[in-house]
Amino acid sequence: GTTTKQQDNQTTSQTIHEMNFEAKDSSVSKVPICIDCQNAYAQGYYYPDNGSVEILEGSTLYMDLPNPESYLKVETMRVELKDNGILREDNQQLVFATNHSFYSKRVNSTALSATAAIILHGSRNGWEYWMNEGGVQLGLVEWLRKKNE
Repeated sequence: GTTTKQQDNQTTSQTIHEMNFEAKDSSVSKVPICIDCQNAYAQGYYYPDNGSVEILEGSTLYMDLPNPESYLKVETMRVELKDNGILREDNQQLVFATNHSFYSKRVNSTALSATAAIILHGSRNGWEYWMNEGGVQLGLVEWLRKKNE
């Protein structure tokens, strides 16, 4: 009965934990990143293996928009994220209400530019706007660029 199922669950979670531990040792699975410009401050993680970007709760978006209609795609994405409770308004500021991951829709591509566009409202090269912990543009971090070529 129940005892066997509990033992199975313990064994499974132990195996998963060991697998995660090994994976972390063999390669960097996520890179801490941030954008800090235009009164926007976003923190998150870049996952080089699949190009996805996770933006952390509390990250703020650029709001002083002279022409939001110029970037309708970005505006639409912001509205969608707000409707889904991922973004919330706080003192005339849009803030991530929860951690949220973005994935690239194209093979061998990343979500860096799409997320930079959402945060800074406009067409942005994510390799230039996202920085690593040392304040270096991700595009200048050679092993990251190589992994994505």
